[in-house]
Amino acid sequence: RRLARVITRSDMSVSSGTFPPGAAVSLELRVTPAVDGPATMRVERFDPLAGWLFHTTFRPDVRAGRAAVSFRPPAVGRWRVTGSFEGTRRAAPSEGGTAHVKVEEPLED
Repeated sequence: RRLARVITRSDMSVSSGTFPPGAAVSLELRVTPAVDGPATMRVERFDPLAGWLFHTTFRPDVRAGRAAVSFRPPAVGRWRVTGSFEGTRRAAPSEGGTAHVKVEEPLED
């Protein structure tokens, strides 16, 4: 028996590129067409000696084509989040790409 799935496209984004320490970063995965299902967001931080290191994984539910979580980076530096829609019986999985975040201390006079 043949199972037809809707072809999906995902896009990972953050609310801005640069944040002060302790600020909440809004991570968002948009799926088109607007479907429901599970998603994964993998957060990594950049270490100058070791490269990209795993930090945490979020597993939000996509509702009406949108999944969002709030993340507070615990340290200054470069961060990235990779998102993907995991798919369902009726909707195919799709990779959402990578969004980058930079956490910097404000400059002082």
